[in-house]
Amino acid sequence: MPDRIIQIVMEDGSSFDYEEKSIDYFRKNSTSESVAKDRFYNQHRNWEKSALSHFDLDIEEFAKKEYDLIDADEKKDIEDFDDSDIMDEAESRGILPISAELENSNILNDGFIDRFVKIIDRGNNVEIENTLAFLEFKYKI
Repeated sequence: MPDRIIQIVMEDGSSFDYEEKSIDYFRKNSTSESVAKDRFYNQHRNWEKSALSHFDLDIEEFAKKEYDLIDADEKKDIEDFDDSDIMDEAESRGILPISAELENSNILNDGFIDRFVKIIDRGNNVEIENTLAFLEFKYKI
């Protein structure tokens, strides 16, 4: 059985407790067998909805703050991230060999990523590709 909420205890000591009712309980209070079965099988989910309705929660705002989320129509720009965040992400994706000692670590200053993104945004795709191919050839990458 999956983990389920069965009791919610408030700070003042009051609580909302879940007590499973038998199928016979629902048969007595339902117009048909199918309605009784539906209510019986969904009683916990309905109790959870009822219990949670007592709270004044804005789950969306909580999630935005807790997990640094944005609205679907918003977009984050590269400036919204620290270089360290970008480098951590690159390392987790295996894009850059961050774990190795970098011989030219001075290029990883605060403006490096911003400069690189501006080149990508404004540059000619063929020139950028040729330059990268040349550098990869030169450094045997």
